[in-house]
Amino acid sequence: MTAEELQRIRARVDAGEPLDAASAGALVAKVQRLQAVLADDLVIRIRPIAPRGEDPTQAWFWTPKWQQMEREADEDIAAGRVKQFDGVESFLADLEAG
Repeated sequence: MTAEELQRIRARVDAGEPLDAASAGALVAKVQRLQAVLADDLVIRIRPIAPRGEDPTQAWFWTPKWQQMEREADEDIAAGRVKQFDGVESFLADLEAG
């Protein structure tokens, strides 16, 4: 949905006109990809939670916190701070060894 389409829908709503099913569906799809965040300055900010075309049920992956954890994991992998195990037994032995 483009900004122009959103403006047209908003103008219709502001004028008190009912939305047709297609417009209402497009608006709901757009809103499902948005997140309202109360910032420290008590301003509510609206921001996208998933890139265009992503499944809204996977929006958690695109949250700032999860993306930060993804970056940290990538840094750990690049720095070699990972271990590989041949099986569960060697994994558990490493855990027990501390």
